[in-house]
Amino acid sequence: MAENQGSKRNSFIFALLATLVVGLIVVGLLRLNRSRPEETFALPWSDTWTDAGAIDGYVYFRDGNTLSAFDQNGMRWKQDLTPQAQIAYGAHVFILENDALSALQAKDGSLLWTKEHTGYTALRVLPPTGEREGTLVAQKADRFLCIDEKTGAVDFVQVTQGAPGAFAAGESWRAWTEEGDVPGVQIDGARSTLVDLSPLLIAETPTRTILSATPWDVSAVPAAQSAEDAERDPALSALPAAQVGRMPAFRTPVTRPVTTLLSTGADSFVAASETALYFIQSGVLTKVLPGQDVVDIARESDGCAVVTRDALVRYDAAGQERERRPLDFEPKAVAAGETSLVVAGASHALVLSGGNEEKRETGEFVRKVEPERGAPLLIYREEVVPVK
Repeated sequence: MAENQGSKRNSFIFALLATLVVGLIVVGLLRLNRSRPEETFALPWSDTWTDAGAIDGYVYFRDGNTLSAFDQNGMRWKQDLTPQAQIAYGAHVFILENDALSALQAKDGSLLWTKEHTGYTALRVLPPTGEREGTLVAQKADRFLCIDEKTGAVDFVQVTQGAPGAFAAGESWRAWTEEGDVPGVQIDGARSTLVDLSPLLIAETPTRTILSATPWDVSAVPAAQSAEDAERDPALSALPAAQVGRMPAFRTPVTRPVTTLLSTGADSFVAASETALYFIQSGVLTKVLPGQDVVDIARESDGCAVVTRDALVRYDAAGQERERRPLDFEPKAVAAGETSLVVAGASHALVLSGGNEEKRETGEFVRKVEPERGAPLLIYREEVVPVK
C-alpha cells in the first residue's frame, strides 16, 4: 500500500513538473511572438499618395510635396520635396531634385550624402542578383548611368543610340531598351521637311523601340565604341575601358514600346510590350509570345510568372511554359516571394505556397510594391501585406 501511494505521489509530482515546463514554454513562445513584428500591419491608404516604396520593413509614400515614412508603429519621419523631385528606393531613399542626387537614411531620413548631377531625367533601383548588389540607375538623353549607392559616384555608363528607356541587370548580363530611329537618334519620332513651303509636307518617321543585351564582361564582345564615346563626351574618358558601354551582343527592334523589362536569371530577361512577350537568354531571342492579355509579370529565381486576364502562367528563363492555372476572378497583379506566389485581384487573392493553393478574400487592392531588398508588398485599402 505504501509503495502504491509513493508511486502515485511520484506520478503526481512528475505530471505537475511536466505541466509547469509546458506552461513556461508556452509563455516563452507567447513573449517571443509578441516581440516579433506582425507580418501584416495597418496603414489606411490615401488616394492622394503616390511614389510608394519600401525598405526593410519601412513603407514610404509621397503626398503632394511631402515624403512620409511608416513602420508598424506609425509614421516615423517626413521630408519636404520640390514638385519636380524624383524618388527611388534601394539600400537608402534616393531623391533627385535641383540637379542634386541625395541619399537619406531609411529609418530616420537623415542625410547620408549629396552629389551634384545635371541632366538626369529618370531614376530607378535594380534588385540585387547573385553576387551583384542592388544598383541605382539614372539616365540622361543618350545613356544609362549606374551609380554606387554608398557614395553616389558613377561607376558604369551604358551609352545608347536612342533615348534610354528600361534597364535590367542579371549577374552576368545586362539588358536595356532605347527609343528612336536606327541608326540615328530621333527622340520625337517626327521629322518636318519643307515646313516653310506647306504645312502638309511633313514626313512622319515613327519611333522604334530597340531591345539590347550584352555581357557585363565586355571582353566577350569584340566591337567597342568607348573611344568614340570618350571623344564625344570627355567625362567618359575618366572611366576604365571595361566600365564604358560596348556595342551589344544582342540587338533587335520590337514592334511596340516595352512596358516591362525584368531579369529572370544570370543571363536571361523577359520584356513585355502591348502586343508581345520577348524572352532572351545568353543573347538569343528564344521565344516571342502574344502579350495582348498580359496584366502583370513577376520575376522568379529561374523564370517569371505572368498573369493574363484569365490565367496564371509560369515560364522558365527560355520562355517554355512550366505551369498554367485558370483564374476565376479578375487579376490586378502578381507578386513572387521566396516561398510563395500571390495573384491579387480587386478583392480576392490566389496564394500558392509549398505546393498548396488557397483562395482568400481581401480588402480593396491598391497596388504592388517590389523593394530592392525584402519581400514584395501588396497594398490594400487598410493594410500592407508582405509576400514571403
